[in-house]
Amino acid sequence: MTANSARLPVPAFVIVGLAVIAMIVWSILQWPHMDATIVTREAAGNHGASTVPRAVTVAAMPLALVLLAVLLAFAPTLDARIMEHSRSRSVAEPAAKERRGSALVLGGLLVGLSVLFPILHVALISLYTPDKVPVVPLVSTAVGVLLIGLGATFPFIRVQAVTGGPREARVLKTQHRAYRYAASILIVIGAAVIAAAWIVPVAAMPIAVIGTLILFAGIGTASLYPAVRS
Repeated sequence: MTANSARLPVPAFVIVGLAVIAMIVWSILQWPHMDATIVTREAAGNHGASTVPRAVTVAAMPLALVLLAVLLAFAPTLDARIMEHSRSRSVAEPAAKERRGSALVLGGLLVGLSVLFPILHVALISLYTPDKVPVVPLVSTAVGVLLIGLGATFPFIRVQAVTGGPREARVLKTQHRAYRYAASILIVIGAAVIAAAWIVPVAAMPIAVIGTLILFAGIGTASLYPAVRS
């Protein structure tokens, strides 16, 4: 880590480790009941059938989560180095509180992914077993939890100044305020997704996708308005 970067919270990596262990244990328990392969595309015309071995599916989510954890662990250092080269010399270095806030946001994302990936893992393995798993409600619930977790971290987001100009200062001030309001909205969207997952499962993911896109479009519009107005 550089002097201008912050480490992700250690509990986030502990949760990642627990999630990976849980996926491994579930895989071991389900392995004897899993088909050797599943067909993802039937043979037709000039191509044969496409199959996926169970070993690939068993390893996919744990490895993906570990890889994302490693990438996010180095993200604060990479961000600090990029900002050192792009920030104007007249702009002061970010305070330690701001650096910790950014690391906390990434930690919250990592925790949310640690909830999402094990559920995706269970859903994928269920494709190889005779057990009937409510895939859509489970995955939608995990997405809702991820959105709630991200919403809880939004107030800690601090976008760093680059030029130090007055227009940029107005944009950043408005953006910080928008993130605070967006935090509550994203939590509400996440709760709505969880509720829909078990009441109207087919509506859960559209609520998540459309609601999140509208929210971020609103943040972008609110942030750029001061710059355009001036």
